[in-house]
Amino acid sequence: MIGYIQETQLFQMILSDAKNYAELIRLAKETEDYEALERYRDEVLTLKTPFNIVLNMINDALQGEYA
Repeated sequence: MIGYIQETQLFQMILSDAKNYAELIRLAKETEDYEALERYRDEVLTLKTPFNIVLNMINDALQGEYA
């Protein structure tokens, strides 16, 4: 049970990070702040989390599907 709780907490942290970066990237794109976009992209690429979750959320944000 402890392992499941730890995995769930880790997953929640990953989702939270992904949502935060997705929102930052969406706002940077909306305001055409290309310097910030590049910086956020670089930060995301250095994260040690499952990239598919983070990149999918970022992709959704860039396509305007993130709410």
